[in-house]
Amino acid sequence: MDDIQDKIIDILAESLVLERDEIKGDSRLFTDLGMDSLDFLDVVFTLESTFHVKIRDADFEKLARLDIPVDGQSEEGYLPIHEVDNLSQWIPSLKSHPNRNQLTRELIFGLLTIDSIALLIRMKLSL
Repeated sequence: MDDIQDKIIDILAESLVLERDEIKGDSRLFTDLGMDSLDFLDVVFTLESTFHVKIRDADFEKLARLDIPVDGQSEEGYLPIHEVDNLSQWIPSLKSHPNRNQLTRELIFGLLTIDSIALLIRMKLSL
């Protein structure tokens, strides 16, 4: 674990009232840690302040609000591959997901992990 991931875990533990040892790099924010969308936005603001980066760009906002155009989805609600590819910069597991052509907004949102957030912060810090 590096300093970035360590700070993210501290922020999440405080925000979600969890013990640090309950949070791992592969912990999914929503399904494993019980985060909701308001918690998520609060954590994003705290991360921005802590790391002095701007996280809220258009693609991340799209992910945070699940604001992916419905008209581009299939009848079953699956996202187009170009949207999956775009979001895979923050969720690397999407690149090798076995059903890339059958991913819904909710499924993708549920795949966000501590590692995903750490990757995003590292990307922003390297700009």
